[in-house]
Amino acid sequence: ISSPGTHTLVVTNPSDGCSDTLLILTEGAPPPTTPTDTLHLTGTQGGTLDTCLGAFLDFPGNLLSGQLCGLDAAALEAQLNGACLTLTLDAGFQGVTEVCVEHCDDSSPSVCDTTLLIVTVEPSGGCPGFFSQGTLTVDTTDFPLPICLPVPFATAQQAFITVNGAPYGGDGFPCDFGSQPDAGTLLEFPAAGTYEVVLSDSSGACRDTLLLTLNDTANPSPPQTDTLHLTTLENAPTELQCPSAAELPGNPDALLVCGAPANGTLQLDSLCFQYTPAPGFTGLDTLCVLLCDDSSPAVCDSTVYLIEVQPAPPDTVVLLTEENQPSDTLCLEASGLPAAFDTLLVCTAPLHGELQVFDSCVVYLPQPNFNGSDTACVVLCDGAAQCDTTILLIEVLPRCQPFGFLAADTVHLQSDQCFLGAELCLPLPPDSLNGFVLLDNGLPYGGGVSGCDFDTLFSYNFFLLPGMGAQGPYTLNAWTINDTLVFSGGFLDLSALVDSLNLWDPTGGWTLHPTLPQISGGNPANLYGVMDITQDGSGQNALISPLTNFIAQGSQVRVDSGFHQLVFIELSSGCSDTLLVEVECVEPPQGCTLQPLSPLQTLLYHCDSTYTFCVDLPFSTLGNYQILDNQFPFGGSVQPCPSDPAFTALELDTGLHQLVFLDTVKFCSDTLLVEVNCLNLPPDVVLDTFVRQDDSLLLCLEDFGFELGVIDSVALGCTDQNTGNAFIEFDTASACYLLTGLFPGPDTTCLTVFIADTTASFTVHLTVLEPCPDILEPTVVGTGATVCDGGEGLLCLPITLPDFMNIAVLVDGQPYTGPIVGCDFDSVYSLNYSILPTGGLLGPYTVEAWAVNDSTFSGSFHDVAGLVDSMNLWDPLGNWTWSENAGIIFIQGGSTQNTYGPMFVTQDLTGAETILAISANFTPRGTALSLPEGTFTLVLTDTLSGCTDTVLATLACVTSEVVSDTLMVGGSDTLCLNSQELPGTFVGMSNACPGLSGASVSFEILNDSCVVYTALAPGRDSACIVLCDDLGVCDTVFFSILAVEEDKQGPIAVNDTILTGLDQPVVINVFGNDTIGFITDFGFLSEPLHGAVAFLPDGSVNYVPEPGYCDGVQPDSFQYFVCNLVGCDTATVFVFVECSELVIFEGFSPNGDGINDFFVIQGLGQYPDHKLFIFNRWGTLVFQSEDYRNDWDGKWQDKDLPDGTYFYVLDLGDGNYLSGFVQLLR
Repeated sequence: ISSPGTHTLVVTNPSDGCSDTLLILTEGAPPPTTPTDTLHLTGTQGGTLDTCLGAFLDFPGNLLSGQLCGLDAAALEAQLNGACLTLTLDAGFQGVTEVCVEHCDDSSPSVCDTTLLIVTVEPSGGCPGFFSQGTLTVDTTDFPLPICLPVPFATAQQAFITVNGAPYGGDGFPCDFGSQPDAGTLLEFPAAGTYEVVLSDSSGACRDTLLLTLNDTANPSPPQTDTLHLTTLENAPTELQCPSAAELPGNPDALLVCGAPANGTLQLDSLCFQYTPAPGFTGLDTLCVLLCDDSSPAVCDSTVYLIEVQPAPPDTVVLLTEENQPSDTLCLEASGLPAAFDTLLVCTAPLHGELQVFDSCVVYLPQPNFNGSDTACVVLCDGAAQCDTTILLIEVLPRCQPFGFLAADTVHLQSDQCFLGAELCLPLPPDSLNGFVLLDNGLPYGGGVSGCDFDTLFSYNFFLLPGMGAQGPYTLNAWTINDTLVFSGGFLDLSALVDSLNLWDPTGGWTLHPTLPQISGGNPANLYGVMDITQDGSGQNALISPLTNFIAQGSQVRVDSGFHQLVFIELSSGCSDTLLVEVECVEPPQGCTLQPLSPLQTLLYHCDSTYTFCVDLPFSTLGNYQILDNQFPFGGSVQPCPSDPAFTALELDTGLHQLVFLDTVKFCSDTLLVEVNCLNLPPDVVLDTFVRQDDSLLLCLEDFGFELGVIDSVALGCTDQNTGNAFIEFDTASACYLLTGLFPGPDTTCLTVFIADTTASFTVHLTVLEPCPDILEPTVVGTGATVCDGGEGLLCLPITLPDFMNIAVLVDGQPYTGPIVGCDFDSVYSLNYSILPTGGLLGPYTVEAWAVNDSTFSGSFHDVAGLVDSMNLWDPLGNWTWSENAGIIFIQGGSTQNTYGPMFVTQDLTGAETILAISANFTPRGTALSLPEGTFTLVLTDTLSGCTDTVLATLACVTSEVVSDTLMVGGSDTLCLNSQELPGTFVGMSNACPGLSGASVSFEILNDSCVVYTALAPGRDSACIVLCDDLGVCDTVFFSILAVEEDKQGPIAVNDTILTGLDQPVVINVFGNDTIGFITDFGFLSEPLHGAVAFLPDGSVNYVPEPGYCDGVQPDSFQYFVCNLVGCDTATVFVFVECSELVIFEGFSPNGDGINDFFVIQGLGQYPDHKLFIFNRWGTLVFQSEDYRNDWDGKWQDKDLPDGTYFYVLDLGDGNYLSGFVQLLR
């Protein structure tokens, strides 16, 4: 008794069915142990057994751990997964073995339960049956009695024999069983009764049972209790059992229970019963039944049933998926578990994939590209560790199934015409083959495809039949089959005719085309005649002849002799299948059986020599043969073979020879293919070359036509001609010279090359030249480009353009293919005089400052001639002149010995200031390459001398700044410059034009980073401050500083009067007629009534009239003030806005500042048909407009035009034209 409490013990007598009860009371807690359960398993050698022990576990807690015990490693291997166990049986073991499993729960203290598994391992082929029959009954009166049992004596000798469970202790002898000699074994039995004879092999794994009944006919005995064995599965009822009535004298009348089962229920059905085990029960159960007859008194026979309830085999589920695809989710049913679902475990993982588990569901993921069968085992457990096992039979279908038309993997073909190959008929129609790509040995199949395996189809077209068979009735007058059978009859339409045809021709399978008046079908074994048909209504007659169609059911491809791997790739799916085709050449031997006596391939050392080829053609019978060489009669020498004069030799030149020997007597021929190759040795080589001092030159014989594989040896020669100006080294392994220049001058080396029976010479006359001069002196160059387009600029190299024409350039190892232009120019200087206010035509003008070297000049002039005279006076070496081209005036001249600064000019009338920049006509002293920003390795090669030079070059896009400032005399200022635009490390800065300063302003560089400028005397001076880095890249900042005297009196402001047009803004230089000095402040005192005003950065005022306002009589006006260091003054500006006058402005500045950005013509509204044309100085039309809206911003084809003077023509549309110049100045 394993637990405390009240227990009822019931004892039943199986003979009479009586029972008694004992009540047992136990106190105290039992020890935390559970009884050991025993489970019998049977398997075959090398197989596996899966079982779950959850039904055997009996403890209060939840399953915590498990371990194996008593394992015989030579018999099996065990893998424990929770409550489930997988046993792998050893392929070499046979017999009975044991293993125990101990499971413990999570109670405190832990309760453990042990299960003993008795495993019977049968041979892999199964156990043989020892007895030839399972039962034997003998009636006799003599005891003890020897009985011949149905088992051969040789088998019984090797077996272990038990009788009713006890080892048989007697001897056995051979006997004849039935009509078979020596087919039995003689054993002795002491008395009448029933005997269970069991034979087991030596391992105990295989056994067989014979039920032997011995009846004593002299003394019949009452029925004895029989014992029978039943087997069923867990939770499964047995089949209906009906006890035998053979031992009863009367007829069976009643079935009674003499002992109820302890672990199941018994259901009686007349004279039979059915046993159902208790839920979850496995193991051994017993019951007893009495079968009684209708005798008086009744005679009963008892039977005891030993029932073995085996664990239910695991469920089996088939899981399908496709190659490289996960399976559908499989969710297992947990309702059969006693408790609620707790976990799903994998008891056996699949070999070719993995299982993903979540909740009670699994998904199978096959390994990449795997297809085939796989298995797995999963266990579904509840919270009480009761589990159910499911075996997963997994089938992974290939994504691509083998193509049905390739039934075989390999096809062997034979061809009796080897040059033609063989034809292969694929059971796939040609139109279906179009859906495939065919590869032959990895290459696209290039042969043709034709039809094969033709089916014959007959058809009748009824286009010529009146109504085309649809306007019946018709009469078929005659239709013959095989020229003997003639059919006729009426039909309403072609469908009815088809029915008749299939009745008359049952094997024809005639059908009607779905859209055309056509009937097709027929048996190829038959011959069909013309159909004679009449339309009944019209009486018109038609004779319809049969057409024979051959429908290709296959596609024929041709493959040449040899092995072919044909791969068929289906275009729609990408799947492929492979057919291996071997074409064997079985062309029957033909010819005269001539055999070559010389090799069919040879190598000549001289290409002008011949090959003596011998063949076993008797020289005495040569007259019977005609010899062809490459299909032409052989024209070479024919003579006896030198090695055997009895046979024939042919002299063959180099090349491939197809020799055909035609026997004109026997009418046979033989063909021999002879290949004659030659080395084609090069002639003697004499090489004149050079190498630079301290440089090396590599010369290899292979580069001069020598084949290394045929060179036997090499010998150096002419050592007496070596001068020592070069170091000469020859490597025999590579057959290469290494020549190193040591001293300038000539040197000579030579060698002799030995090849078979010939030689060739190789002579080198070498000149050692002086070392290469540097193409570029600096090894690092840089350019700070002020003009860059899309991150690209010009890198200037100090090489003149003519010298650069012989230079090849590699930029970072790649050949330079971009443009090549000049740079670093010598200049012939020029000024654009026409950019002065009003084109320089309305003087006087004042030159405020012009620096030539260290001198600064100033003065007045009225026109260009006066300015040129002054410039030649100030710069005697300049030889300045002026010229006019397309309305633009230029001043040219200057000396390259001088340094010129910009000229600062003021128009006296307006006070407008203009800077005349000095430009130059350039003579390049350098060469520029177009490169993107960055640092490059340039390799320059002089193509004339072969010299190279390597330079590290850097290009950076920089912006040259202009610094303008005004200082009072005696004042100074400091500006620190930024070198961030330089790509390298800043190394310093300098003044590149020191001659442009010192008179009015001095410039001093402070700490290599800042510039201090001081006003010395009234006037303007300039400086060119150049900042450079270690890569040679420089950036320039231009300084223009005006020094002024301190004011002695207050300013004098003068009134201004200005004229403009309707809706036309105007810029007013209000300070131009004022006497001010150094301005400290300015502003407006009053605003105009009919417009708006604003000061511009240069001190001028922008006046914008109100839209639509004009008054040519009464001006609009505003007041302004201006101050210097002494005081202030005011003035009034009067603006007349004309209403109708046509006003054409002479200039505009399209720089995007919102002031005077467009070319303006006032009053065009009076001329609705006007047209405007604008030309540059070369006469090119750059703008045209009809109904001009004052919107030209100085662009042509969306690009800014350069500053300058442009010519306009205005067609007013009334027959009148206006023309003139307009100045564009940004």
